[in-house]
Amino acid sequence: QQIEIRNLIFPIVTVLVFFLISIFRILNTPKFIVIFMIFTATIVELFRFGYKFTPFSKLSWHFPQTSTLEFLQKQPRPFRVTSTDRRILHPNTSAVYSIESTDGYDPLYLTSYANLISTWQANKATISPNPFNRIITPQRYDSKFTNLLNVKYVISLDEINNSNFAKVHEEGETKLYENKNVLPRAFFINEVAKFESDMEELEILIRSNFDITKSATTQDFFYNQPQNSGTARFLKYSDQSFTISTTLDKEAPLVISNIYYPGWKAKIDGQKVQIYKVDYALQAILVPEGKHLIEFKYWPDSFNIGLALSSDGLLMAILTSFFLWRIKFR
Repeated sequence: QQIEIRNLIFPIVTVLVFFLISIFRILNTPKFIVIFMIFTATIVELFRFGYKFTPFSKLSWHFPQTSTLEFLQKQPRPFRVTSTDRRILHPNTSAVYSIESTDGYDPLYLTSYANLISTWQANKATISPNPFNRIITPQRYDSKFTNLLNVKYVISLDEINNSNFAKVHEEGETKLYENKNVLPRAFFINEVAKFESDMEELEILIRSNFDITKSATTQDFFYNQPQNSGTARFLKYSDQSFTISTTLDKEAPLVISNIYYPGWKAKIDGQKVQIYKVDYALQAILVPEGKHLIEFKYWPDSFNIGLALSSDGLLMAILTSFFLWRIKFR
């Protein structure tokens, strides 16, 4: 009963405010003042309603903090995680903790990525993501795709008896293993092999004799040069932009194991460069020799178009409202 009474306080106050506004109107208060008061009271009530009723429960109740998550949050980015059991970390929930993972729910992943993960999980080329139904949950950690996709940590409920993985943290039944052979998020290669179809590209990628540390596949261009010597170091990293410092003795492709998607822009020393699709679903650019500053940013044209249309609509609404107001109250 006390809760019901407390919840009635604000609605009663709102009713009294509108009653006072009606009295102001009866007393011949200028219309624009009355309208302003109604508008203000309505906005306050709407925001109060949203704050009171929309957040039904605390975020921490759905996404609790654990020592395993704290450990991962303290590690230098970028890196990805994967789990061997769906009960450990539900798909896409890791985004709440700013931890990148290999899983995903169907509105949030691309078909090309689903095909790549299906090939990883099945250990054979496939262009059908059907085995995962609506949720991608790769659990095959003993694969070169684990290294290629920058999966630095594997979360498991079972012991992993593999010399390539070292246990670095344990919490209850949950065990965290570090992948010793993980490839960095950005690395240089010597060769890019060109193919004509998706299936051809995936079939080459899955072959055990295809060295993903030195070669990549694509359907866009061909590249083959003697061995190069270069380094790539992340200066800044976020989900939608990052900066890399590179040093290279001769031109070479730089593979970034982020997902290729329209809207990403790349610049080398401030000059725009083309982003290629390699290894079926990843990004790559050609970097000239020497020292360079590389910038990647997600800024799709659709955002610019939407921003322009929204701005025009807002401006037209303001001008129209002002015009109608002048006609009514002049």
